[in-house]
This record gives sequence, structure tokens and C-alpha cells, in this order.
Amino acid sequence: MDADITSLIRNERRREKFPVDAACAHCGESDRRALVLGSEPLRCYSCSGQRTETHHLAGRSNASVTIPLPANEHRLASDLQQNWPKSMLRNPSSSPLVAMAASMQGWCDVLALIIERGVGWIPAALVALDAALTEKLGERWWTLDAFMVFRVQLPAGVVGRG
Repeated sequence: MDADITSLIRNERRREKFPVDAACAHCGESDRRALVLGSEPLRCYSCSGQRTETHHLAGRSNASVTIPLPANEHRLASDLQQNWPKSMLRNPSSSPLVAMAASMQGWCDVLALIIERGVGWIPAALVALDAALTEKLGERWWTLDAFMVFRVQLPAGVVGRG
């Protein structure tokens, strides 16, 4: 079955098990892959005890190497592995090339999670901050003396150099 379809099916099954506005009562985590079914009040894995878990980056069939991940991100990374081709996730012939491919895919998944959940919000926040500063202080707010301590030397060709 196509990975996108199986992912949609998994997501729909999770959606059926939780209320529409489901979120961890402690931290607000709302990704259903990270919520503990049946917890009362509703909790995510990170708030339910173990803060980190070990993740088989290439899948158990490809390597015994594990990396520590925050518990919620471990649940998401493991779910992403379910989208891999079964021949890569299971590697029935123990092909070293398939194991290397799985390792690379595992790193791609983890890096995507870091970007999405760790730093992905920063560009929008910086644009919003710029809009607020522009409204309060004017179009070229960064040239004001009060912001001298924050000035950094931007590379040639970067807008906003002065």
C-alpha cells in the first residue's frame, strides 16, 4: 500500500481516539502521535514520565545503534519510519546498502523534526517582530541608536545593512 495512504489511515485512526481539541493538560502538546491514550488528565509521553527515549535511527532491522530523543519526538520519528518502504524498514536480506539508506532516511526524518518542532517557528516570529518594531519605531528601526548594541556585520549583498 502507498505510504501516503497508510499514513492517512494511521492519522485517521488516531483522530478517532482523541477529541478534536486534544492536547496535553500539562504542556499543550497536540500532536496525537505524542499523546498517551487513556491518560487522565490527557498527557503526552514527555509529561508522563520518561523525558527521553532511545530511537533506532535506521530501524531495528538495520542497526542496533540508538540515539536519545525527547519522548514525544521519538513517537513522531517512529511514526515516520512507518512511511518507509517495507523493504527498507525490514531489510529481510540484511543488505548493507539498504541499511545505509535506512540510516540516511532516519537522519532526514530526525532533522525534519528538529526543523519543524525546534526552530521552524523562528522565521515567522522574526517577521512578526519586525512588523511590530516597524509599526512602533518606523521603517528603518534598526538604524536607531538604541539598537547599536544589536548590530552585527551583515555580509555584502544582504538587505538591511544600514
